[in-house]
Amino acid sequence: MAHIVNPKVCLDANVLLELIFERKKFMAAKELVAKQSNLFVTTLTVHIVMYYGLKEHRDPAELEHTLSSFQWLDCAQEDAAWAFRNYHAKDFEDGLQVASALRGGCKRFVTLDKRLQRHYAPYLAIDLL
Repeated sequence: MAHIVNPKVCLDANVLLELIFERKKFMAAKELVAKQSNLFVTTLTVHIVMYYGLKEHRDPAELEHTLSSFQWLDCAQEDAAWAFRNYHAKDFEDGLQVASALRGGCKRFVTLDKRLQRHYAPYLAIDLL
């Protein structure tokens, strides 16, 4: 089996919020971003980061700059359909993010959410930050 040298990794919105707001896991998030070059976020994450960033009066240009340093995965109708089939009373937003990561070819998903890890690990490698 071929070893994937630099696999696609999708970051959950909570990882970016740690970076932007310099929360408890800020250094871990910063180190991950510094060492991993093939990082993706979903357009749902873009929305979430903009929503919370603007709510906290962050500079929109700085938020856009931070977000643009990642590759973006769109959220398509097929992702929503997958999430509807697989979320089973779990957080629908998590299912949508995982579906988009899967369709985008990501091999890992990084989050702070232990529940997301438990529920979606059968579908994708989920790492806790």
